[in-house]
Amino acid sequence: SDNLALLQSLEQPVRIALQALPQLTDVNSDQQNKALQMRIDWDRSALASYGLTVAAADNHLNDAFGQRLVGTIYNPLNQYRVVLGLSAPYVGGPDGLDAVYLPSADGGLVPLAAVSRHELGNAPISVSHDAGGASLTFSFALPPGVVIAQAMAAVRQAIEDLNLPLEVAGEF
Repeated sequence: SDNLALLQSLEQPVRIALQALPQLTDVNSDQQNKALQMRIDWDRSALASYGLTVAAADNHLNDAFGQRLVGTIYNPLNQYRVVLGLSAPYVGGPDGLDAVYLPSADGGLVPLAAVSRHELGNAPISVSHDAGGASLTFSFALPPGVVIAQAMAAVRQAIEDLNLPLEVAGEF
């Protein structure tokens, strides 16, 4: 599908439907969406009141958490890259954002919490693609006495019964 959110929302219903089929065993998908993600929503009017822009705030967070290369130290035998970032106690978890302050236009410091709201959620670890669109792969085994043709027919019927949206296509 071209719609990743839709595809991810359909993984569980399809997997449950396939697991219910007696012609299949060990049904799994390759969806891995249990990575942690911090979502930050900017309060644009609060940013503006401190003379800040979203781009400036984003750059400051990138400096803090993104491991930005800021220089190289040369000596006769080696080169050492200088990387800008927060020290370990501040990047170990979501509480590190409470220690982040943004420089305001008048030279003061503004707590991140004063200009944004943040929430922890899940994100995909990886997204598989097929023919240019996001894809999910379901795998299964066959119980004794079942041939692949029977399993394929059962899968096709189960998928048809789900009435998936037209934006989603499937194939063996």
